[in-house]
Amino acid sequence: IVLVNLLVIIALPFAILEKEWKFYYFLFVAMKFVTDILIVAQSAKHFNQLTFLCWLPLFFCYFPLEIIIILTLNFFYQPSWKGRKLKN
Repeated sequence: IVLVNLLVIIALPFAILEKEWKFYYFLFVAMKFVTDILIVAQSAKHFNQLTFLCWLPLFFCYFPLEIIIILTLNFFYQPSWKGRKLKN
């Protein structure tokens, strides 16, 4: 996980400076996908839920969108908890 996050920092300047930024983007996505598979496969094997791995490509695409949606809604929607407004 640290390697994938570090790759963003390392690959971003190359992606900006190089004409072949698609290569660095593909490298990041491939490493993130492999890291996700390795982590989820260990958990799925431990809990005997190997069929969960079939859904992993869908979740790989869904989770970044979910984060963007939650961050965007945070500016417009203030939830209440037990009748009280939550403060940032």
